[in-house]
Parts: sequence; C-alpha cells; structure tokens
Amino acid sequence: MARQKIVQKALEELGIHVPNVKNLPRVALLGSGGGQRAHISFLGVMKQLSEEKLLDGSFYVAGVSGATWCMSSLYQNSTWSENTAEATKKALLNMTEGTGPSFSEGVQWLRGRDDDGNLSLSDAWGVITCRIKGETTLKVATEYAAATGNPFPKVDFTKLDPNQPRSYYVFEERANRLCSADMDVVIRPNSLCAGEKQFFTQRQTKVQSALKRHGIVVPDVKNLPRVALLGSGGGQRAHISFLGVIQQLKKEDLLDGFSYMAGVSGSTCDQVNPLSEGLAHPASDYSTWSSQHGAYVESSLLNKKFDKGHVISSNKKQVDMVQLQETRGAGRKPGKTDAVFILADLMEKYADTEHSFTELERLKVLLGDYYQVFSPSLKGVDHESWRNMTDQDKKKCVENIYEELAASADEWGQGPLDVLESDGTNGDDPAIPEDMTRKRKMHLIDAGLYLNSPYPSFLGKARDIDLIISFDFSEGNPFETLKVATKYAAATGHPFPKVNFKELDSNQPRSYYVFEEKGKPTVIHIPLFNMDNCKDRDTIKKEREEYKTFQQAYKDKAKIDHLAHLAEDNVSMNRTHILEAIRKAVQQRSGV
Repeated sequence: MARQKIVQKALEELGIHVPNVKNLPRVALLGSGGGQRAHISFLGVMKQLSEEKLLDGSFYVAGVSGATWCMSSLYQNSTWSENTAEATKKALLNMTEGTGPSFSEGVQWLRGRDDDGNLSLSDAWGVITCRIKGETTLKVATEYAAATGNPFPKVDFTKLDPNQPRSYYVFEERANRLCSADMDVVIRPNSLCAGEKQFFTQRQTKVQSALKRHGIVVPDVKNLPRVALLGSGGGQRAHISFLGVIQQLKKEDLLDGFSYMAGVSGSTCDQVNPLSEGLAHPASDYSTWSSQHGAYVESSLLNKKFDKGHVISSNKKQVDMVQLQETRGAGRKPGKTDAVFILADLMEKYADTEHSFTELERLKVLLGDYYQVFSPSLKGVDHESWRNMTDQDKKKCVENIYEELAASADEWGQGPLDVLESDGTNGDDPAIPEDMTRKRKMHLIDAGLYLNSPYPSFLGKARDIDLIISFDFSEGNPFETLKVATKYAAATGHPFPKVNFKELDSNQPRSYYVFEEKGKPTVIHIPLFNMDNCKDRDTIKKEREEYKTFQQAYKDKAKIDHLAHLAEDNVSMNRTHILEAIRKAVQQRSGV
C-alpha cells in the first residue's frame, strides 16, 4: 500500500492520472550484469530516471551481477531514493578514489580461504575480475541495517573468531528480530503484491501445523512467528551445501516451519528443488532470483536420491565439497586460483627480474601448450627480453597478461561453467558419490550465468507485471539476454511478447526497442551502446572495446563519467517512449 501511494503520486506528477490504485501499472526496472561497466551504467540510469521523475513510477528494481553492485553502493545511503543524484555522484567518486582493498589484499584473503579449506571457484572469480571487500555476510547485513534504519540485533565482532567458528550463533535483542549468523541480507519491497499476500495466507496454515507437530501450539495465525531461511552465495559450494541444509531440515520436519526462503548466487539454484516446494522465494534487489529451468543439478551431489519430489535417504556420509573438487582433479584443467596466486606474486614483485621470470615460466606450464592463445603478451616474453625491460615495461606487461587471462579465463580455467567427467567408477574413493559416475559428463551452470538479466523474478503470475524496462549492459550481442529470456519463458510457460530477432542488428542497435503483445507484459529493451548515443557503428565498436567486462577496475574519472553519461542519455532520449508505454499499461489495466 505504501508503494502504491508513491507510484500514484509520481504518475500524477507526470500527467498520468490513476484514481484507482488497482489500475496502477506494475513496472519493473531491470539491470543486466556486465561487471563494473554495468555498475557504472546502472548508476547513470538510476540518476537520470530520478531526474526525469520516472524512478518512483516503478514498483520494482532488480539486477544481476554488476547491476547489483550499483544497488549495493546506493543502499549505503538510507535516503538514496530521495536524493539519487547525490548518492550516485558519491558512488562514482568512490571508484575514482580507489577505495576498497587492492588486488593483492584480495589474493591474501583468497590464501586465507585456501588455508582454511574453504576456497571456492566463486572466490577466485571475484578476485580475478574485480576488487572484493571480503566482508562476512553478517557484517554487511549489520552495516546495511544501520544505514537504512532497519532493526537488527547487536553483534560483537571482536568476540567472533573467523579461524575457529562454531556451528551455531544466535544474536537477539529486545524489540529486534532474531538472526542466525549463517544468514545473508535480503532486501524486499516494502509492500507485497496481491499474489504474495494470497500466498502467505495459504502458507500460514502449513506453518501452524508444522509448529504443532513440535509441540508449539499457536491458535491465532496472527501470532505465528515469521521465520526466514537464508543461504549465502558461494557458487557450487553454496549450491550443494544449501541443498544439504534443505534436505536435513525436511528430515527433521523443520522445513514447513519457515515462511520464507531466499538465497544469493549459488544458493538460489536450490530454491527450485522439490523439497522446498511451497516456500516463498522473495525477489531481491540483489537479484537473488531462482531459476526454474535447468539451473540445478538433477543428480544430487550429496548422495541423495529423489523420487517424485521425495528424498530417499542414504546412510553414506556427506561429501566435503573442497575434497570432492580436489579428488575429481585427475586430468582437470588448471584452476583459476593457481593463476591468481601467480599473477598476484608478479604484480607485487615484477621488478625482481629472476623471480618474476620464473613465475612467468610457471604460468606458461600451468596454462599448457596453448598459453600464447590465452595471452599473446605472455607469448612474447623470453629471458633476454624480460631482462632488458624497464621496471615500468615489466609492470605494463604483467597488467596486459592479467587482463588477457581474465578475458579468456573460461577457456583455460576451471570456471563457473564446468564439465565434470567420469570413467564410470569412483576409483574406490569414498569422497566421490555414485551419482557423479552415472553419466560420463555432468554440466553445471551458475544461475547468474544462465541469464544475465533478472527476468525470471518478474515473469510469474504473482507479481502481475505490465511493463518491463530492461537496461542491457552485457558484453557482446546486445540482444543475448532478450533471446535467453524468450527461451526461458517458452520453457517455463510464462507469457512473453514475440521478438523477431532477424530484424535486430547487433552491430547497429537502436537505443530503444519495445515488444508488446496482448495479454503479455510489454518489454522495453535498451542496449547500452547504440546508434543514438554513439552516433555510428565505429564508435559503438570503440566503446565496446574500451569498456570490456574483464579488465582491471576503471579509476579514471573521465572514463567513468563518460560511461555514466552514455547510460543517462539512454533514459533522457527515450523519456517520451517510456511514458507512452506506461500510459498504455494504465489503459490496459483500466480496460480502456
């Protein structure tokens, strides 16, 4: 209800009169992934949407990857939506000032994770492609609550030992919500749509019955505790671990006592599992969407089997994911973490000629016979040329190697899209479950890589979306997310307007496309680089080359501001088109 009033007032100021809130159009703003390019561009989009008085006319904002970095940087200011221009300016300035840990500090954090046996491929991915903070989810949640004024129990981090953590922590404070230390932050809209309210009413009965089975009698559903089950990110490790958690909760008859379940990154893959059927999966501004098609592993990696949605328990001990990754390593491709450690050493000690050259030779061996394909700069390095380089030239060479290997990481390294191969046996190694050997190859894909835009959160009936405004910051084909979203909708039976991809020119895209079809949500697609803000094909190509996803963080203010301005232009140039689409949505809601 609170959001409805904000939207109604915003539309009124835009000259769109909607006296009945039931006829308010449900508009969702989507930001795609794309690393720092998406981060900067979505900041520009949010700023201009605010200046054009369009931001408050939307019910939802969601993103994937880089777009969510934009949202997290804005949420550091609890009043960002009231002063978006100042909030975005500060976020952009933080990039130019180089705040946050360095690459070397990120690698030290990786080494600590490795020493503890908790290293995952997602950790290495984060370090090799961008600067990371390495903060615990509990600490980030605490800071977020403080910044936004949301209630959160006090946590004394000085008493928490990250090297010797216990299996359970509880933090409670009178008049605040109870929070477990394993939880991740989930940001929800202040208001629920009608479908979510109806769902929650139905859910109350199941929660009430579950609590009663444990001797907790709650006669009045108004007094039922609202308990949320959250899973953090962590790639494949999080995927498997959260599946194990859900299975055990089901076994202990605790799962039905939860009102909500949500996750980030790897944990979202498990939210479509039949075990969690009936739990609410709230959408988040950090794009914790759960894929409903092909985003989870059918053959469970935890020695569990499913029969029509029910678990067939196994007495075998559960698998340690880190051990599993290592035991599957016979003949595996070199790991990104290995290369990250070598690159970190090179970036710190490039001036030590003999040591750095030895590291370069190690890197060549690690990459194999085709190292020159993955990094042309590495190909041109021999002992004599390296010795004759100045320290500045060595530094530049190492930076080039870093950027080339980051861009080609999925070709040479064990990455987010992995193919695990089996010879049909587990080699008498109890760490390898039988389910891993049933098929010769098993393909695993992270939910965030399946579709680089948060369409799945808004295509279901519950949110009843009228208009999707999708800002695409992806590298490569500017229509790829649109194409995958179309396939996703077809596979899951969700309504989606027809798109004739033969009429779309990826080399000369326009700044605005609208796809509409009766009875289906209208989709507006806005590519970042286009013929309207770049003027010609050659400039589009130049901008794409300048702002690649895989390169060291942008710090030059002029470069950052230029990209933000291009994104702003995409909003200001198409303000009239966007308003027209909103008016049409109102008419359709009103039956006009």
